[in-house]
Amino acid sequence: CIVMDIDLLDDPNNPQPQIPGEILQATDDLITNYGEQKEIVRALLYTGEIYYRRAFGKDPSGFSAEAGAEFAKASAILGKLITEAPAHEKYTGEADFMVAVGLSRSDQYDKAIGHFQAVVDDWPEHELAPSSLFFVGRFQQNQIGRAHV
Repeated sequence: CIVMDIDLLDDPNNPQPQIPGEILQATDDLITNYGEQKEIVRALLYTGEIYYRRAFGKDPSGFSAEAGAEFAKASAILGKLITEAPAHEKYTGEADFMVAVGLSRSDQYDKAIGHFQAVVDDWPEHELAPSSLFFVGRFQQNQIGRAHV
């Protein structure tokens, strides 16, 4: 498996927490010029998924700062896919799910719930909809429990 490294750094052990602006601009250009082509949307999902998987590679629980940096990179690309690319029944749901998991690992449960709920609402037949519904309930229960403490 070849991992695309768009960190633009000489030291692979010191990752940037964010993707450089020129990479995000290139992502915008791809969406603007070719977004109606399913293959481009799939490629953007795959790029975000690389960072998503790298987060768990750095920390299997996904809670470390190193994992957080990778989740931030994944979210930058996947967020553009969600908000700017044409909606796609498989890829948009997967992007929302991965962004939600990354957000939940950094204790941003309100935002994570929104992305999990989007999978449930927008893609109820998606294979990740049942898991998303579970996490919506779980995180809402956690928030209720925190409010009563």
